[in-house]
Amino acid sequence: MKCFDGIFRLRMNLEQTVLLGLMSLLTFVSWMAMYDMSWMNAGGSDHCGKHSDTFSLSWFVLNLSMWVLMMVAMMLPSFLKSVLLFTKMDQSKNRGASFFGIGNGIYIVLGYLSAWAGYSLLGTALQFLLLRLNLISSNLSFYSMEWSAGLLITTGIFQFSGLKDKCLSQCKSPLGFFLTSWKEDALGAFQMGWSQGVYCVGCCLLLMALMFVGGVMSLSWMIGLTALVLAEKWIDGKFSIRKSTGFVLIGWGLFLLIGKSFLEK
Repeated sequence: MKCFDGIFRLRMNLEQTVLLGLMSLLTFVSWMAMYDMSWMNAGGSDHCGKHSDTFSLSWFVLNLSMWVLMMVAMMLPSFLKSVLLFTKMDQSKNRGASFFGIGNGIYIVLGYLSAWAGYSLLGTALQFLLLRLNLISSNLSFYSMEWSAGLLITTGIFQFSGLKDKCLSQCKSPLGFFLTSWKEDALGAFQMGWSQGVYCVGCCLLLMALMFVGGVMSLSWMIGLTALVLAEKWIDGKFSIRKSTGFVLIGWGLFLLIGKSFLEK
């Protein structure tokens, strides 16, 4: 029995290490791809059709790929805690699975990323609509300070909403979700990953939309928002990052509106 338990612990460690490596590699590749795209964008390349408001299949594929890569780069790291917890629970329930496999952990990751792929579809559609309405510039950020301020204030208010609090609590404490919503086998893992991804989208959908304030593919905005998401999900304590961010975003938006009104006088 001790020998079996030792092999079981080794397998758990092996699976977690493999998943950590795969997630790290996917995150790194996504960041490098976004880095290349940002330099091409800064150099005036229209590879994402930023000057085009004419829909085509190539435009859709290129821009959807951009959004998917951006979401993987920014959101996959924040899911690591849930994946590691899932693998521990999965292995405790399924000791008979193949030693050399990586179990069902890969499926929960795929389910999570599928939810963000769905959000990427919405981001691509929104980008096309904003281009057609001539509301965003060549770097895919709002022309109008009022639109930027409005999105900042809206996102700030959302930080105090019950929906934000509910979704964030599921992301911060996945144990309760797994205990109450556990499903067996690969399909069950995918479904749980999808559900966790939906909660994550509900938590961060407006934060990700702030890319239209700083410019889609802006690395500085990507890094800042990624750090904020990680802080919201991973840091516990009396200090509420969620509410503090809300105050900052509302104040920032009001500052832009007031500053613009003074400049126009």
